[in-house]
Amino acid sequence: MNSKKGTFFLFTAAAVGGFGFVAMKILLDSGFSPIQCVAGRYIFAVVFMCLFYIKEVKKITVEELKGGSLMGVLLFLLFVMLMEGLKRTTPSVNAFLSCTSAIIVPIILWIGYKKRPDRYIIIGAIMTIFGAAMLSLNDGLEINLGAILSFGASVMLGMQMIVMDKYVENCNPVRLTMVESVLVMVLSVAAALFSGKAVPSIDKINFVMFFIAGVLCTFVYFLFISIGQKDTSPTSTSIIMTSESVFGAFASAIFYGEAIGLRVVAGGMLIFCAVVVAEAKPDFFAKKELLTNRYK
Repeated sequence: MNSKKGTFFLFTAAAVGGFGFVAMKILLDSGFSPIQCVAGRYIFAVVFMCLFYIKEVKKITVEELKGGSLMGVLLFLLFVMLMEGLKRTTPSVNAFLSCTSAIIVPIILWIGYKKRPDRYIIIGAIMTIFGAAMLSLNDGLEINLGAILSFGASVMLGMQMIVMDKYVENCNPVRLTMVESVLVMVLSVAAALFSGKAVPSIDKINFVMFFIAGVLCTFVYFLFISIGQKDTSPTSTSIIMTSESVFGAFASAIFYGEAIGLRVVAGGMLIFCAVVVAEAKPDFFAKKELLTNRYK
């Protein structure tokens, strides 16, 4: 595994994905329903994916079709819960709750696959939760439907990461992402049409928001995750991707007008320290032990 390459792609995906919370919130405020937001987002994503990778369609294997379809169903459920939760809360709180997969993935692996996480992963996950809480929760967490749905999105994300880890080793990440994205588009467009809600007018701002959400925060985002996870474990991936809440909160402060203060800075630093603990443990702690023994 080339962990540095994987970490780079995952951090880049997290940075890009953070802006998606704001773009989607702006579209919701413009009158689009949650499922219309998902449908529009994935129409843009699939169109641009086909422009760059249309030749890959003929190369899709049965295994990639199977894995991409399973990932697509989980991703569709993730986005439905995410958008319904975002409709009922702020972008930063939505970002925090939907990024708690750092805790969920190790628990799922522990319960379902008997893969007990090491202590540094556990420490990093706990630090991540505290950091994200400091970042996103100003007046305490209110348990409501929006919070429950946002957390449900995190559960779907954790399951999607585990499924992706199973298939990405022997499958092409681009083709997996294509199958996954096309299925989400089909399901979301069908659900939007079935809902019968009229589509609001798409002005210049809404078009730009759909472009950002579909091309950058979906096409590039999931492509980078697929590439990055090929060289990273699902637990480490979930911890790195939790930093998306940091970028999401900063984007919300800059582009949506949410207040930002020392708590945000402290929370962001704690999350990045958590990533260092979880990711750099072999080199860091080995060097620390070596220095300790040297000066005994």
